[in-house]
Amino acid sequence: MKVFTYYDDFKRQKEPLIDLWKESWSKHGWTPTVLTPDDAQRHPNFRQFVNAVSRLPTVNNKKYELACYVRHLAMGVIGGGLLTDYDVMCYGFTPPAMTGIAAKHPEEKFICTLHPRGVPCAIYGRLAGFEWFCAQMMNWPPAEHRVEPRGPHLSDMIICQRLKLHRENACINYPAEGWEKALLVHFSSGQSKERAKPDLIREVRPP
Repeated sequence: MKVFTYYDDFKRQKEPLIDLWKESWSKHGWTPTVLTPDDAQRHPNFRQFVNAVSRLPTVNNKKYELACYVRHLAMGVIGGGLLTDYDVMCYGFTPPAMTGIAAKHPEEKFICTLHPRGVPCAIYGRLAGFEWFCAQMMNWPPAEHRVEPRGPHLSDMIICQRLKLHRENACINYPAEGWEKALLVHFSSGQSKERAKPDLIREVRPP
């Protein structure tokens, strides 16, 4: 079974985390696959989608935020499945575990996060689920934003949480309680404390 991540090389540099991501997932029966903007651009609504989400306010780098939205469109192109950030390491979450979750939710538009707080760092959906999610983001009112210290802000995470997608409890952020034994661990940038993530991961819990 394939697991997907998305990488947009807008910084024009190699991302060393991707090799570590591949290593961690392949050890547990997955076929790690990297999606790119080329995949997303094959979606018939690509330009319309990009124009729509580009109007949503953000305090982040606009190219980064756009990539976060567009990755879900790429999942619609390839037919759905499991999408994770490339800083989500696998420590025992297997294809049968994902199949078991999906089997409990046979609805065509099923989509869920594997993070208990609804963070789409690990998100699974059928084709119709990702298409539905993309339609929600594309039609999201810019005024329905969150107020950050730096200004109004929206993201795929905020929209995901406000839509109240189904949530599983498989992925835990480092270093939250229970991360040492979690099957999936998200090494978010906010918790890396400016350390190189590959070095941090290899030190605290190598794949």
